[in-house]
Amino acid sequence: MCVAISFRYNIIGRKNPNEMERAYNSVAQKIYNQEINNERKIFEYLQSVYINDEDFKSFFLTKEITTGGKNKKLVKYILTKIENHISNKDNDFNDANFTIEHILPENFNDLWEEVFDGNATKFVYRLGNYTLLKDHKNRECADKNFSDKKKYI
Repeated sequence: MCVAISFRYNIIGRKNPNEMERAYNSVAQKIYNQEINNERKIFEYLQSVYINDEDFKSFFLTKEITTGGKNKKLVKYILTKIENHISNKDNDFNDANFTIEHILPENFNDLWEEVFDGNATKFVYRLGNYTLLKDHKNRECADKNFSDKKKYI
């Protein structure tokens, strides 16, 4: 529960962590003092930092995360969690056999710009532009156009 709340609040919502830290501290003290002793009550106390589903979906649709540095692991973590949920598998996001593919390449050409009506730049780092591919497939599809890339995905 804490992972889900923290992920929604910090990563997707990009909210200031101070409020969340205060809420977690308050709940921890209540647990320690035996004022609350079950998950349901904990969740009730954490409602102030829980991003509701509608807001989460809205934030998620436009969430941009570059794949440089430590963000690469974050993107891979998110994509692996989604894949595991959909496929009912338990892939490890640290698996080196899977890599992140930008469907719309970071260095796109004019054909991609046409597809996105001159707005390609604003979609390059959105979560919806990424997919996980086996390393060898990623190298094969590289900077191909979308109709060719679909064969690899």
